Amino acid sequence: MFYIAEIEDNIAVPPDKLHLPLKDVVLELLRKQYEQTIIPDAGLIIRVFDADVDPVGVLPYGEAFARHKVIFRALIFKPHLQEVIEGDVVDITNFGVFINIGGLTGFVHISQILNDYIAYDDKHGVLTGQKTGRVLAIGDVVRCRVVSVSIPKRGVHPMRIALTMRQPYLGKIDWILEDIGLKKEEKDEKGEGM
Repeated sequence: MFYIAEIEDNIAVPPDKLHLPLKDVVLELLRKQYEQTIIPDAGLIIRVFDADVDPVGVLPYGEAFARHKVIFRALIFKPHLQEVIEGDVVDITNFGVFINIGGLTGFVHISQILNDYIAYDDKHGVLTGQKTGRVLAIGDVVRCRVVSVSIPKRGVHPMRIALTMRQPYLGKIDWILEDIGLKKEEKDEKGEGM
């Protein structure tokens, strides 16, 4: 889920930037510091887009930086358990697929893709259902449900998101349309016009 959060911080403005417009400098510094980072209770900060900066800074003893109080707004992505999301397949392995979702990568284990035995074709980099013949390839758009989220407390460890596609109305979008009959109707309509 995407949401907008207000975050309060004190930002250190270096002396060589003090002659520039304060808000522009602070936004640049906030973007470098926060964008693409994970805050444990909030999620992944996608973009810092606005800031209210106290124009009166503090010069702490022994520091060359002017510290300014700032309240900034950021676009944040945090997946929630049982949330249904759509994304693109970005990598396929013999043990599952990686899905790009909102700036993060989620993982679907091979056992959570189809109600079918799945074969991995290393040469073409696709997964194929043995009975259904359904094929999953890089670039396919899929709908998944979040089954697990692991957010690191500190450090550079990535957020881990486990997904499933093995429930009704989940999976590759073409499979869903096929299951509800829309894909067949499209084919029939195209065939009738010829």
